[in-house]
Amino acid sequence: MSIRGISRTAVEHLIARFGYELNKKFDLSLEYYGSTGAIGDFLPSNEQVHQFFPGGDVKFSDNVVWNFGIGVGVTDAGNRLVYKSRIGILFGKGN
Repeated sequence: MSIRGISRTAVEHLIARFGYELNKKFDLSLEYYGSTGAIGDFLPSNEQVHQFFPGGDVKFSDNVVWNFGIGVGVTDAGNRLVYKSRIGILFGKGN
């Protein structure tokens, strides 16, 4: 078994998200996640991670949202294909 990854501590961050509301229940989105290292101490380009996630949001109610996407890695350091899904419960947003 082999584990592939970056030898330094790397955390991928959501850097950008673009969304388009199709209707009141469904949004399309494109998210970009990346890890380039600390400012002033950037990782070498072959260790940087850049991933794009086309996906969407399904709004079950005003307070519950299901977010999903399929991530495509464009560098060798990251995963080539990632599936993501999460349920968001929004507090403080009422009817």
